[in-house]
Amino acid sequence: MSIFNKIAIAALSAGAAFILQAIDQPYNPGFEANPKNAEGWSGFTLSSTQPRSGRFCAYLTGKFGNGWNLARNRTNLACEPETWYRIKVWVRGNHKDGVIYLGAREIADVAKGKTLRYFWKELPEVTSEWKQYQAVFKTHSTAKIFQVYVKLSAASTGGQVFWDDFTVEIAEKPETLSFGKYPASVTWVDRDNLIADHVNDKLTKLDPAEPLRVCFRNVPAGSELVLTFNGRKIRRKLAGSKEEAFDLQWSKLPEGRYIVSAELFDKSGKCIDRAEHTVLRMKAPEVFKAEPVKKVTAGPGRMFHVNGKPFFPVCFCHIPQEERIYRELKENFGLNTTFVWGSASGSTSEERASSYIRQITRLLDNCKRSGVYAIVVLEGLEPHRGRKGFDLKAMRMAIDGLKNHPSVLIWRLKDEPDGSGRLDKDALLKAYQTIREADPDHPVVTNFCNEQVFPQYAATSDFGSFDHYPYPATSMLAMREFSRFLKSFYAADKPLINYMQFWGEGEKIMTMPPWQWLKANFYLALTEGTKSLFVYAWNDPKPNECLCRDMESQGYLKALATKFMDMREFLTVPAEKISFRLPDFVGARINRLGLLLVNPSDTPRSVSLPLKQEKLIDEYGNTLAPDKNGMFTLELIPYHAMFYRFK
Repeated sequence: MSIFNKIAIAALSAGAAFILQAIDQPYNPGFEANPKNAEGWSGFTLSSTQPRSGRFCAYLTGKFGNGWNLARNRTNLACEPETWYRIKVWVRGNHKDGVIYLGAREIADVAKGKTLRYFWKELPEVTSEWKQYQAVFKTHSTAKIFQVYVKLSAASTGGQVFWDDFTVEIAEKPETLSFGKYPASVTWVDRDNLIADHVNDKLTKLDPAEPLRVCFRNVPAGSELVLTFNGRKIRRKLAGSKEEAFDLQWSKLPEGRYIVSAELFDKSGKCIDRAEHTVLRMKAPEVFKAEPVKKVTAGPGRMFHVNGKPFFPVCFCHIPQEERIYRELKENFGLNTTFVWGSASGSTSEERASSYIRQITRLLDNCKRSGVYAIVVLEGLEPHRGRKGFDLKAMRMAIDGLKNHPSVLIWRLKDEPDGSGRLDKDALLKAYQTIREADPDHPVVTNFCNEQVFPQYAATSDFGSFDHYPYPATSMLAMREFSRFLKSFYAADKPLINYMQFWGEGEKIMTMPPWQWLKANFYLALTEGTKSLFVYAWNDPKPNECLCRDMESQGYLKALATKFMDMREFLTVPAEKISFRLPDFVGARINRLGLLLVNPSDTPRSVSLPLKQEKLIDEYGNTLAPDKNGMFTLELIPYHAMFYRFK
C-alpha cells in the first residue's frame, strides 16, 4: 500500500520543507497512485500479487550471481541529531540465497546531498508469509536528513522479496550515559604503552593516570552514578549534562579482561540507564623478525609464503615513510608490512624509471633497517594518473631495478580501477603482464570495490583484495558476501586481503566501533579465508579522520594484531568442513586445534555443538565443558566473536 504512516517528523521534498503531524493517512501514496510506477521510489517494481494492504506492494529480484539489488525512497526526512529512529516494514519472499537488508542513508548537507553514512539491518528468516521487521538506528550529531533504503544481495539469480507498509517513527530509546574515548582501553602489561596523539603521528608514552570519562546528559537532579570496576564501587551525585573522570589505575592491573559498568539511578533508586566498557590488559607479542625476501607466493592455504614459510601480514596504510615510525609501530602495534610509494618524474621513460627507482629504493632501505616488508605502490608510474594507463617501458625498468631488494613483498598495481575513476581494463592487464614477465617472484595485487564492474579487472590481480568500513558503517554480512564474490574469481588456495577502513573523508563520518564489534568484524573475515590484518589509514591530512587521531581505536588495533598473532597456528592448519547446523548468519572455522565462532547479526544466537573434545578454552582462559549428552552450548550475543581452543 503506502509508506510512512503515523510519522511525526519533518520532510523535505523538491526543495520545500513541510511538517508532518502524527496522522493515520500516508503523506506519500507511493505504491497506490500509479500502477506502473512506485512513486517516490527508485529501484522498486510494483506487484498486485498478494499485497499486504491496498492494491499493490513492491518487490526486488535477485539479479545476478553475488549481485546487489537496491531501492530507495527519494523523500528527504528531516531528523534530529543523535536521536533514535525506527523504520518498520512488512516483508515476504522466496529468496533463499543471499541477505535482505533494511536501512537508511544519512545526509549532513541538504543542498549538496552528500552521503554522511549508511545504516543497514539484515532481516532474518523471511518466508512466504507477511511479517513485520524493524531497524532502529541513531542519527549522527551532524545529520540533517535521512532516506529509507532497502537492499537485496544474491548469490544466485532469481528469488523475489516483497515489501509493503513502511513506517518511520522516533524510537523510544533514550541514551543518557556514554563513555568518552579511553586511550587505556587496551594496554600491555610487559612493555611501554606508546600512543600517537591527535596533533601529529609522534608516539609518546601513555600517562598512567589517563582517566576514563563517563558522559551524561539531561540527568535529573538528585541522581547518582555508580561505577563498578575490578571489585570497587564508586558513587557520585550527578545532575544536568557534562562528564565525570575516573582514575582506574590501569597500569597496576594484571593481565586480563575487565568490564567497567556504569549505572545511573534517579533519586527514587530507579535505574535510568546503564553502559559498559571493556578494558584489556595484554601481554605483548614477540616483535617480528624479518628475513631477506627472495620469493613470495600467494598461496597455498590462502596464505602468503615468504621464502617458503607462512607469513601473516599486519599492514597499516598511510604511515609516514620514516624508519623510526616503522620501528615504533612494529614494536608497539605488531606492524610487519607497510606501503611505500613515490611519483615518477621526467620526460622520457628512462628518466621516469630512474627517478622512481631512486625514491622507492630509499624507502625500501628504511624498511630493511627497521625490519618490515613493503608493498610497492606502482601508481606513481602512471604518467597522467588517470585513464591513459602506465608507461610500460618505465614500469619494466622500475621492476627490474627494484625486484631484488630484500624488503619487497608485493607489487600493488592499482587501487579501485573498477571505481569512479576507471582505468582501461586492457591497459591495466598489459601492465599486470609486464610485471609478471619481469618478476615471477613477487605477487601482484589490484584492490577492488565494485562487484558489478570488478569481473572485468579480475585478471589484473593474483588474488582478491578489497576494503570496507567495519560495522556499523557497513553490515558485516555485506562484507562477507563481497568476500565470497571476490574469492570465486580466483583459485581456492589464493589469499584474500580485506582492508578495514579507519578513515573518514571530510564530511564522511568514520564510526569507530566498540571492541566487541570490531573483533567480530575481523574474526568474520578470518572465517572467510582472510589471513592478514590490513588497516587504512594510520595517518591522513586533516580534516580527514584516521587512526592516529583516535587513541582508543589505536588500542583496539593493537589487540587485534595480538590476537591475530596468537591464532597463527590455528589459521595455518586447513579448515575442516562443518558437519553441524549453524543458526542463520553465524560464521565459523573449525579444525583439530580449535573453533572460531562469529555472530554478525543484531539477534542473539544459541549454538549447540556435538564436539568430541573434552573441553573448550576461550581466548580469555575460561573453560567450557559439555553437558551430559556431550553437547557444548554457546550463547552468542549480537555482534559477538570468540576463539575457542580444544583440549
